[in-house]
Amino acid sequence: MLTIVGLVQAAVWLQARQCAGQAAISGAEAEALFQAPAGSGRTVAEQIAQQGGLENVHVRVHRTGGMAVVTVTASANTFLNFGQGRVSRTASIPLERP
Repeated sequence: MLTIVGLVQAAVWLQARQCAGQAAISGAEAEALFQAPAGSGRTVAEQIAQQGGLENVHVRVHRTGGMAVVTVTASANTFLNFGQGRVSRTASIPLERP
Protein backbone atom coordinates (compact mmCIF):
# COMPACT_ATOMS: atom_id res chain seq x y z
CA MET A 1 0.00 0.00 0.00
CA LEU A 2 2.81 2.36 0.90
CA THR A 3 4.48 1.63 -2.44
CA ILE A 4 1.34 2.60 -4.34
CA VAL A 5 1.02 5.86 -2.38
CA GLY A 6 4.68 6.61 -3.08
CA LEU A 7 4.25 5.98 -6.80
CA VAL A 8 1.20 8.24 -6.97
CA GLN A 9 3.06 10.99 -5.06
CA ALA A 10 5.99 10.71 -7.47
CA ALA A 11 3.69 10.91 -10.49
CA VAL A 12 1.97 14.01 -9.10
CA TRP A 13 5.33 15.67 -8.42
CA LEU A 14 6.64 14.83 -11.91
CA GLN A 15 3.49 16.24 -13.52
CA ALA A 16 3.84 19.44 -11.46
CA ARG A 17 7.49 19.75 -12.48
CA GLN A 18 6.57 19.32 -16.15
CA CYS A 19 3.78 21.88 -15.87
CA ALA A 20 6.08 24.42 -14.20
CA GLY A 21 8.63 23.89 -16.97
CA GLN A 22 6.06 24.46 -19.70
CA ALA A 23 4.77 27.57 -17.92
CA ALA A 24 8.32 28.94 -17.69
CA ILE A 25 9.02 28.24 -21.38
CA SER A 26 5.75 29.83 -22.53
CA GLY A 27 6.31 32.82 -20.27
CA ALA A 28 9.83 33.33 -21.61
CA GLU A 29 8.55 33.12 -25.19
CA ALA A 30 5.88 35.75 -24.49
CA GLU A 31 8.40 38.01 -22.73
CA ALA A 32 10.95 37.72 -25.55
CA LEU A 33 8.60 38.82 -28.34
CA PHE A 34 9.58 42.00 -30.17
CA GLN A 35 7.88 45.02 -28.55
CA ALA A 36 6.17 42.86 -25.92
CA PRO A 37 5.29 44.91 -22.83
CA ALA A 38 7.47 44.17 -19.82
CA GLY A 39 5.85 41.56 -17.60
CA SER A 40 3.76 39.96 -20.34
CA GLY A 41 5.54 36.67 -19.68
CA ARG A 42 4.35 36.72 -16.06
CA THR A 43 0.68 36.66 -17.09
CA VAL A 44 1.20 33.79 -19.52
CA ALA A 45 3.24 31.71 -17.06
CA GLU A 46 0.75 32.24 -14.21
CA GLN A 47 -2.20 31.21 -16.38
CA ILE A 48 -0.52 28.03 -17.59
CA ALA A 49 0.68 27.06 -14.12
CA GLN A 50 -2.76 27.57 -12.58
CA GLN A 51 -4.51 25.71 -15.40
CA GLY A 52 -2.06 22.85 -14.83
CA GLY A 53 -3.20 22.52 -11.23
CA LEU A 54 -0.24 24.10 -9.49
CA GLU A 55 -0.81 25.98 -6.24
CA ASN A 56 0.96 28.94 -4.61
CA VAL A 57 2.37 29.99 -7.99
CA HIS A 58 5.16 32.58 -7.96
CA VAL A 59 6.59 33.83 -11.26
CA ARG A 60 9.79 35.86 -11.54
CA VAL A 61 10.47 37.59 -14.87
CA HIS A 62 13.45 39.68 -15.86
CA ARG A 63 15.29 40.76 -18.97
CA THR A 64 19.05 40.75 -18.76
CA GLY A 65 21.87 40.60 -21.28
CA GLY A 66 19.51 40.28 -24.24
CA MET A 67 17.67 37.37 -22.64
CA ALA A 68 14.18 36.95 -21.20
CA VAL A 69 14.40 34.79 -18.07
CA VAL A 70 11.30 33.36 -16.37
CA THR A 71 11.30 31.28 -13.19
CA VAL A 72 8.12 29.52 -12.04
CA THR A 73 7.97 28.24 -8.47
CA ALA A 74 4.86 26.46 -7.20
CA SER A 75 3.49 23.66 -5.05
CA ALA A 76 2.24 20.33 -6.32
CA ASN A 77 -1.21 19.32 -5.14
CA THR A 78 -0.06 16.30 -3.11
CA PHE A 79 -2.14 14.53 -0.50
CA LEU A 80 0.85 13.66 1.71
CA ASN A 81 3.27 16.56 2.00
CA PHE A 82 6.72 15.60 3.22
CA GLY A 83 8.27 18.87 2.06
CA GLN A 84 8.87 17.55 -1.45
CA GLY A 85 5.90 19.25 -3.10
CA ARG A 86 7.72 22.43 -4.19
CA VAL A 87 8.81 22.65 -7.83
CA SER A 88 10.82 25.35 -9.57
CA ARG A 89 11.76 25.61 -13.24
CA THR A 90 13.57 28.35 -15.18
CA ALA A 91 13.58 29.12 -18.90
CA SER A 92 15.58 31.71 -20.83
CA ILE A 93 15.14 32.82 -24.43
CA PRO A 94 16.97 35.51 -26.43
CA LEU A 95 14.96 38.73 -26.90
CA GLU A 96 13.68 39.30 -30.43
CA ARG A 97 15.30 42.18 -32.25
CA PRO A 98 13.95 44.19 -35.21
